[in-house]
Amino acid sequence: MEIKKIENPRFLKQLNIDELNQLSQDIRDFLIENISKTGGHFSSNLGIVELTVALHYVFDSPKDKFLFDVGHQAYVHKILTGRAPMFNKLKKYGGMCGFQNRHESIYDPWEAGHSSTTISGATGLAIARDLKKENFEVISIIGDAALMSGESLEALNFLGGIDTKVIVILNDNNMSISRNVGGLSNFLSDVRMSYKYNQAKSNYTEILKTFDKEYVINKDANYYMKDVSKDVKCSGKVNYNFTDNKLQLLNVESDVTCSVKYTVNKYYLALILNNATSSENNVLVNAFEDKSISINPEENYAFTGASCTNGQTYQYSNKTFTVKSINKDTTCTLRYEKVRNVESNTDGEYVVPASGYYLMEASGAKGSGNGGKGAYVSAEVYLVKGQTIKYEVGTSTNGAASIGSGSHAGGGASRFKLNSEYFIISAGGGGGSNGSPGGEGNGLGGVNSSDSSKNGKNGVSGSGGSSAADATVCTRTGTCGGGCKRYETTYRRCCESYSPPHEECVNGETECGDAFCEKLPSSQQGSCYRKCGENNGIGKKCRTVGGGCESYGTCPHESCAEYYPTYSCCTNTSTKSGDSGNGGKSVISSKLNNKTITIKQKVTGSNNGNGKIKISFVRE
Repeated sequence: MEIKKIENPRFLKQLNIDELNQLSQDIRDFLIENISKTGGHFSSNLGIVELTVALHYVFDSPKDKFLFDVGHQAYVHKILTGRAPMFNKLKKYGGMCGFQNRHESIYDPWEAGHSSTTISGATGLAIARDLKKENFEVISIIGDAALMSGESLEALNFLGGIDTKVIVILNDNNMSISRNVGGLSNFLSDVRMSYKYNQAKSNYTEILKTFDKEYVINKDANYYMKDVSKDVKCSGKVNYNFTDNKLQLLNVESDVTCSVKYTVNKYYLALILNNATSSENNVLVNAFEDKSISINPEENYAFTGASCTNGQTYQYSNKTFTVKSINKDTTCTLRYEKVRNVESNTDGEYVVPASGYYLMEASGAKGSGNGGKGAYVSAEVYLVKGQTIKYEVGTSTNGAASIGSGSHAGGGASRFKLNSEYFIISAGGGGGSNGSPGGEGNGLGGVNSSDSSKNGKNGVSGSGGSSAADATVCTRTGTCGGGCKRYETTYRRCCESYSPPHEECVNGETECGDAFCEKLPSSQQGSCYRKCGENNGIGKKCRTVGGGCESYGTCPHESCAEYYPTYSCCTNTSTKSGDSGNGGKSVISSKLNNKTITIKQKVTGSNNGNGKIKISFVRE
């Protein structure tokens, strides 16, 4: 082991017997190398290496107090308490003291003289300990020579008469500056030479042979032991002891199996809530477990964030707050804010303040003139915090445009859009006509005429369709004179209706020739070749709806006089109203943000004015 890297003696408790023996040898090598350079006390410290290692292995310094006698016998103690790097300045000015020194280390409880003072010093520390009701051991380590002095004997005599615990360890090494004399020295010599002492020494050596090792359990802080008597078991011929997470096996005489059971710790989880309540609070949770707690926010309040002590992570979903892998007492603060709702009759946008379900309402606009009413729709939609919802509000003029005199525009749709996609459209009403009202929003209404030229228009993207323009019609039902001499380009029934004129219309001809009829589909050629009659004397063929024939009969229903009021044969006209426009169609998407959209209402012809929208927070 690299001696200079030792910081404190706690590492000793992790070593086995072989490792402790190797450490003792490394310390001896270190002492010899360094003291030979700086000077100091060799023998007193080399003789106490194993004893000092054992003291720090068994006791807990600096809580427990070590007092060395003689005082210069503390070199090994200084190494094990992290002072090995200071040995290059041992007993030098500004360097390390050769004795224990309170100003040098918390591991030195006193400052010793040369000899024979530790028992009295230890007695004083012990008495002070008991008066202050503290709990620690006081250990005096004294040699046989120091024990012979009067101060040591007086301290022993005093200590024996009071009820105070002091541990005195005699290092009986038979070493002293001068030969030990007196009755106590003789007594100790007799003890060393006695059969019982030597037999005990031999027996202890044999006992040590059966000692396996002491195991230090590296227990995680998140576990504890409920009952040592139940949670620690060993099988086989062995004595064992378990204290302070150390399993000590003694007198092993066979194969041994031991089990040590720890129970996981529990930690408190507390929630701090504003504008919300929880199903539980200040609950005990097993270490490393996740804990989920139901939260009930106040009306119109939504979760906006949280923070937890000890860096604990969390998740929040569907009003459930979950703290992940709890390993300490933890307090979490949850923030809830009131959600801003919006109601508008103009275009705008809404930035979603908190994720949750919202009621989205929209009314389409009425069509202009005597137009149909706009539709109303509402749906419950899940929106995500930070999304921008754009809304467009319809009016009676921003739907389908009017297409001519007498027509009226459809009503505009009211719509919600995310990015480029409309997900809710409330239809506008169709434009009215002079003859009939426009169709109501949602695609209903709008009269279909037999003449497609006067049909109202369908709605587009939810807006109501416009009505058709009014038309002038011929009311004459008598005979047609002179045939159709003037044609309107709008109605392409005769040659001159084509622009540019049809190739058969030459030399002022007003009738369709055979070549024209031959180019028509066979289903239409029959009427094209129909003769007007024998009285015209020409024998020409014409279309039924071509011009009336010279001096021939009355104008039939499908003659030019009915459909072409500007023809010379029509003397009476009237105005026919264009048909009303159809209402637009409402649309609601099935999903948004991968969540189903729930339709609440979808009403046809609900709104009799301009459109409007409303967004209201419902729940998380």
